[in-house]
Order: sequence, then structure tokens, then C-alpha cells
Amino acid sequence: MAAAPALAHSPFGADALFWEGAWHLFLAPLALAAVVGIGLACAGGPLEQEIELASLAGLTCCLVAWQLPAGPVATWLAPLSIAAVGLGAVLAIPPTPWRTRPLALLAGLGAGAAIELDTRTAVAAAGAGAAMLVTSIWMLALAVRLQRRWPLALRVAGAWIVALSLLLLALAMRGLR
Repeated sequence: MAAAPALAHSPFGADALFWEGAWHLFLAPLALAAVVGIGLACAGGPLEQEIELASLAGLTCCLVAWQLPAGPVATWLAPLSIAAVGLGAVLAIPPTPWRTRPLALLAGLGAGAAIELDTRTAVAAAGAGAAMLVTSIWMLALAVRLQRRWPLALRVAGAWIVALSLLLLALAMRGLR
């Protein structure tokens, strides 16, 4: 009978790549802005619609994190798409499927482009997508509660997301010269 492998360097063992991808979502400022933005811009619809939106964002984040190589395209794509999501929160248009689905796709696209996985494997990208799914559901539920009490605060937070995205876009443009 052989001993089980020791976990000398990682507490996650065989799941290390999955959790690495999940943590990248929480360590990139633009990815966090995408998670907050989807909650601010898309909250208020039926529960089924909100779960669909979070699923779209998670799946898009997974695919983009896995397939989009780091470079100038990702550098421009992340802040621009997240700025569009923040603008959706600023406008505070009632959540309808034709308006919120593109915003959820943009949030997933921006989050996936913003995180730079150390190893671009399907498992790491799945971790990022799963983290996007779970946190998006949580943010959508939180934003619904906040929307009733402080509707103006959600619009101001959306403006902060736009400002953060444009600031990071300007810094990226300066670095590309």
C-alpha cells in the first residue's frame, strides 16, 4: 500500500490550477470592477434572468481567459468593455433581457481579458469562470437590495467603475508607447 502524495507546496493539491484561476479574478482590479459592474448594471430582473446573466458572464470569462493571449488586444479590450458595463449602471435603464445580456457578455469579456493567468489551461480558466459565476450571482442579489434603499449610490458606483476603467486604459496606452 503506497502513501498518498504530500501537499508540500500547495494546500489545494490537484485542484491548484482551478483555485489559481479563481484567485486571479479577485486580484485584478478590472476583473473586480467587472463583477461589481454586472451587479450594478443588471440587477432587478427576475431570478431566472439574473442566474442566466451570471452564467453568461462566467462562461465568457472562462473562454476569454483561456483563449485570449496577453498583449495589446487584451490591454485595450478589458477596460473598454468594463467601462461599457459601468456606463450601463450609470444610465440605470430598467433590466430587460435585450439590454442586460450584452452587458453580462461585456462583463465576462472584460474580466477574462483583465486576468492574466500564469498558465492558460482549461482548468485555470474554469476556475476564473466559476468565480465569476458565483460572485456575479452574489453581486446581483446584493445590488437588488441596495437598489431599493440607495438608487443614486448605484449610479455613482457605476461612474467609479467607468473612471477606473478609463484610468487603467490611459495607463495601458502610456505603457504601450
